[in-house]
Amino acid sequence: MNEHFTKQQWLNYINDQVSDTDRLEYEDHLYTCEQCLETYTQSIEDQTLNLPVIEDEPQFTKQVMESIQPNKTKQHFIHKPFFQYVVAASITLILMSSGVFERIAMQQDHHRLDESQQRTAISEHLTHKVSDFLNEIPTNLRGGQENE
Repeated sequence: MNEHFTKQQWLNYINDQVSDTDRLEYEDHLYTCEQCLETYTQSIEDQTLNLPVIEDEPQFTKQVMESIQPNKTKQHFIHKPFFQYVVAASITLILMSSGVFERIAMQQDHHRLDESQQRTAISEHLTHKVSDFLNEIPTNLRGGQENE
C-alpha cells in the first residue's frame, strides 16, 4: 500500500474506532512506512495531552497498590504448620502405643519367610521337572557315548 493514512485515521485507530480488518491493515502498514509511523507517534503524544491529570499521585499509587495486593485474611488455626505438626506427632504416638507398627513389622517378616519357602519349593520343583525330562530322552539322542 503506497498511500499514507491521515492523522485523523491514526486517532481513530488509537481510540479503537476502527474495524478489526482495518486495525490489521494499519498495523501492517506501520511496519513498512516511516512517515505513517511518525504520524502515529505524534498522534499518541497528542492524545496524552488529553488524559486527565492525577492530582495526588502518591495517594493514587497507594490506592492502586492496595487494590492489587491480595487481602490478608486471618489464617485459620487448622492451616498453621504448628497445629499440623502437633496432630501428626499425636497420631504417631497413638499408633506406636497401640502396637500397630509392631504388628505391621511382624506381618512383613512372616510374609518374607513364606515367600522364601515358596521360592525354594519352586526351584526344587523345576529341578525335578528338568531331570525327569532329561531322563525321558532316548539314549541315542542324548549325544556322547553309549557306554556312559
